[in-house]
Amino acid sequence: MVKKYATFMVGSLHTFMNDEAIEKLEDVKKWFSCRKNLYDSEKMLQLDKPKFLSEFKEAILEVFKAEYDCLSIFDDEFVDVVYSYVCSSDLIAKTFTGVVFAGYGSKELFSSLMHLCFDGEYCGEIKYKKILECSGELSKENHTSASIIPIAQHDITYSILNGISQDLENLRLEEQSQIKKQLADVAAKYLDKQDKVDMFNKILSNLLEQHNVQFERQIKKYYSEPFVDMIQTLSIHEMGEMARTLVSVTAFRKNSGRLPTVGGPIDVLAISHVDGVKWLGKKKLF
Repeated sequence: MVKKYATFMVGSLHTFMNDEAIEKLEDVKKWFSCRKNLYDSEKMLQLDKPKFLSEFKEAILEVFKAEYDCLSIFDDEFVDVVYSYVCSSDLIAKTFTGVVFAGYGSKELFSSLMHLCFDGEYCGEIKYKKILECSGELSKENHTSASIIPIAQHDITYSILNGISQDLENLRLEEQSQIKKQLADVAAKYLDKQDKVDMFNKILSNLLEQHNVQFERQIKKYYSEPFVDMIQTLSIHEMGEMARTLVSVTAFRKNSGRLPTVGGPIDVLAISHVDGVKWLGKKKLF
């Protein structure tokens, strides 16, 4: 896993520099200086650095020298950067393992859910990141005690809840950003004073922000909130069928040419105060 961190850092260094700049040591020093101050010291794993170096330094340098053998004077700096990256609890490798805990505590009236991503074990310390923690308890931000929380592949559920796919929403925001840039370029070209350009850009940013806020309100009003409100009226069995349907529709997407990451028989487990843990549907293993 440490090699993956080192490979990521080599890629970051390569992006920072171009081929002609490899000889410019000041650029390399700037990159290392930036990376050393990038991570929040309050959210760092307390790994034994001498032990870490004895276990992983050789593997880290193997990755670094494969790409930048000419920069051997920065070997120690590169190892330090990878060490800081591994220690940062905010940064998790893409090859993490996700684990979800859900249910009721002995003194809880409402169910809770926690989603954790485990990166690996380094020098006796387990590195993980809390992705999500929520409770069914009502709050000012949440008008209902019901919710749908997709884990891992969530594009279909997102589309159903919001009336628009996440890919299309990202495309909308990207197009909006491009239009904003084009209009700013036009303003800079035709307006005669900088204060007028600044005022135009400020007005434009405010208008786009208002548009996005109104767009999100419409999604909540006509799509997500009515759908989630309906869940509160369902029986446990009906909720199980709804969950099975969402997974089935996601699995059906494998026929559309996308990577088939969901499929096969679907297990449905319900957890309630009354019945405890109860299987609503379970595949036969043998």
